[in-house]
Amino acid sequence: MDITATLNEIATLSVEDRIPIVQAIWDSIAAEQVYPDLTDAQKQELDRRIADSDSNPDNVLTWKEIKASIKGQQLEFHDIVELMLCFLVARDRLILP
Repeated sequence: MDITATLNEIATLSVEDRIPIVQAIWDSIAAEQVYPDLTDAQKQELDRRIADSDSNPDNVLTWKEIKASIKGQQLEFHDIVELMLCFLVARDRLILP
């Protein structure tokens, strides 16, 4: 498979058409439950964010507020992935004991 050609083809689609593709890829990754190891920098950042959340439990935004704050911004793919990971970490912290 030529990943560059595939990505170039996907890039020609509208955002509306690309979103279900991203969701399907994300769902397939989550279904495998195999995650790459975090780097030390990523672990430190997560620890910092968890500590900040624990220290400031009232300093939160609703999902509606988050969506409104990023609506209209031109985000890079890595920004979107980071937002998704932050959401998943927060979601897991709320679900897990």
